[in-house]
Amino acid sequence: MLIIAHRGASGEFPENTQIAFEQAIAQHADGIELDIQFHAESSGWWLMHDVYVDTTTNGQGQLQRLPSETLENLQTRDGEPILQLPQALAIIHAQDQSNTPVNATQLNIEVKISSGNSSELTEIAEHLITELAKAVAQGLCTWSQLLISSFNHCFLAIIKQQRPNLAVGALIAHIPHNLAEAAQLLGAKSINPCIDCLSQELVDDAHQRGLAVWVYTVDRPQDIEFCQQIGVDAIFTNYPEQSRKHLQAISDTDEVAINTIS
Repeated sequence: MLIIAHRGASGEFPENTQIAFEQAIAQHADGIELDIQFHAESSGWWLMHDVYVDTTTNGQGQLQRLPSETLENLQTRDGEPILQLPQALAIIHAQDQSNTPVNATQLNIEVKISSGNSSELTEIAEHLITELAKAVAQGLCTWSQLLISSFNHCFLAIIKQQRPNLAVGALIAHIPHNLAEAAQLLGAKSINPCIDCLSQELVDDAHQRGLAVWVYTVDRPQDIEFCQQIGVDAIFTNYPEQSRKHLQAISDTDEVAINTIS
């Protein structure tokens, strides 16, 4: 089961920041999840989970409505600058390159987007793919490292239309009546349910449809054990090192039990 650092090692460091990403890799996370929002005025993708910047920064207001200059000067309450997507990819790439052996961290980029307008979604999708293509051309990542996730499944469908080989993950916060069918119809690589709506039935249905199951947000030991037991493929956690240790402890216990029986 893969360990994906949710907004970096965000349980210990400011979320979606350089130090959170660097520490996630230092803690041997298999992947990093980060959140981006498109800012029309700057034509930039900014790393921010919430609609309002008040939650995590020294600023106030809705990200979409703030001028570019304000965004460029925002800091977390710990003094970390707010990143744009190219900066984040460069930071993660540099940390990967410093590892021995050199690593290529899986990148789950969650797109925060509320628009339901088809033409607007198409334009934003084109902008994101262009931004990612630049990063790939610069050697900051590879297409195979990337998975684009969103609660906006219309946006994911447009991404797949524009770049069929780019992996997408369908985020869900409820139990769908058709289980994983909608994600399969999207051409998704994974279905990404919340831990509260996870079930053996959903995991089995997803796997039968050729989908991986990546679950958020999994920090509690009992949740990690449950995910392992029912065959989840990856968990998003705020504490990658702690979750890795607990996962290893489960494996060690299982091995002892098997050896005792045999």
